[in-house]
Amino acid sequence: MAATINGSSISANTLAQGLWYAIEQCGVLLSNAVNLYEQAQFASAVSLALLANEEFGKSRNLLDLWDEAEKGNSISTAAVQEAMHPKTRVHQKKQAAALVGLSAGVAMGTEIGSLLHQLARSLKEIRDARIAKGEQAENLRDELLADPRVQQLAEALKNARERVLYVDFDSSNRAWLRPRDAFGTEVKELAWLVIVQVRNIYANVPGNLLQGTHGAKLAMELNSWAARPVLPSVPEEGQHWN
Repeated sequence: MAATINGSSISANTLAQGLWYAIEQCGVLLSNAVNLYEQAQFASAVSLALLANEEFGKSRNLLDLWDEAEKGNSISTAAVQEAMHPKTRVHQKKQAAALVGLSAGVAMGTEIGSLLHQLARSLKEIRDARIAKGEQAENLRDELLADPRVQQLAEALKNARERVLYVDFDSSNRAWLRPRDAFGTEVKELAWLVIVQVRNIYANVPGNLLQGTHGAKLAMELNSWAARPVLPSVPEEGQHWN
């Protein structure tokens, strides 16, 4: 697959490479998150799992640009940079973009767990309603992103990433906030929940792209790419970690 740039327009092939590289990095970070989880480094596991989620969100943004390029629209380098590094609400936008692969989770005491559970339940209801009407139920992205709880969840994920990554100072209580103490006793459950959510997306999407779920043209480009990286493997839930 040649990475060609025609003038100031980025080719669809180049965008296909980029989205695959982002999925690859998602797998690297997710694998490392699982390793940290196994070592009981739960706060750090949350942080890496959320970064993995952002990388997957980046791949979704690049997939959108690939669609536009295939329609004949010119894709500028600025558009690619904005897809990878939005100028405003950077982390929230990438977290939200990744949520298109949301799967059912367990309800828990944290805001993140509760929102994940609510959104997964809403998606199931929408999917079931479509199936009952004989309609296509695979692509529910527009419905999901239109739900205001998605932005609320993306904000909560961004805040969680900061809480488990950086030492901070609570001015009102005049106390230091340690990443390892973030979310108290629920940090292990939060780490497990985030890892499972990201892993469920990572386990399904790459294979679907190669098999043509997003269209035969993209599948052909990816399958014919001789230097396409092999994606990191991540243990299945309960296989090596629980």
